[in-house]
Amino acid sequence: MDQGLDMARVLGGLETRVDAWRFVRAFAADWAAPVTDADGFADEALDVAEAALGVCMPAAVRDAYRLFGRRRDLTSGNGDLYSPDQLRYDAAADVLVFRAAHQAVAFFGVSLADKAAPDPQVLLYTTYQDKTQESWQPFLDRFSLACVDMVLWEMVEAGPHSDARDETNDDQAALADDLTAVPFPRYPDEFGSQWYVSADIILRHDPGWIAVAARTPEALDAFRHSHPGGWVNE
Repeated sequence: MDQGLDMARVLGGLETRVDAWRFVRAFAADWAAPVTDADGFADEALDVAEAALGVCMPAAVRDAYRLFGRRRDLTSGNGDLYSPDQLRYDAAADVLVFRAAHQAVAFFGVSLADKAAPDPQVLLYTTYQDKTQESWQPFLDRFSLACVDMVLWEMVEAGPHSDARDETNDDQAALADDLTAVPFPRYPDEFGSQWYVSADIILRHDPGWIAVAARTPEALDAFRHSHPGGWVNE
């Protein structure tokens, strides 16, 4: 099998937003289709959105929308990255809401508390039956990291070579064999999710659930063979 992007090495070095955008480009080229100039929004569309919202987008947010904001395979196969005209501003919390999770069970927003921060913190708003439990909570330290998380999430949930199943007792020791844990911050403890990668596999381990994507159908088949169980798509 040909060797793809060295995911573990690259994801271990996301120190700046430039590193994150470099990863998105490399990942798209290796796992989907290369990013092109047509995949981003023009500055004019972002300027119109800012004027309508009455707030300025942080530099990293503009970067992402200009680079791959139109690439729904990277951003909106499972969740939904809002287009510029769909962005919402929560004035009470000073948060720019940019994405909804699947079935709108949660929302992601950029904190605008530090107006000078080019790559600010991302917050998570989870919906509950008891609305008194709902509030914005810390998610990831930088918007660019949340974009990396987003493209990984979309690939394991809606990629062309993806699958998922319940975790079994046999998974405890062997699930992450030959995989490397992604070092950027874990999700909040309520979710307890952790990413693992190799050149050909992306694995998200949730409490009691595993979701996986592969770079090729052969790699997916090999992973399912090594970790048998009730795979949803097998």
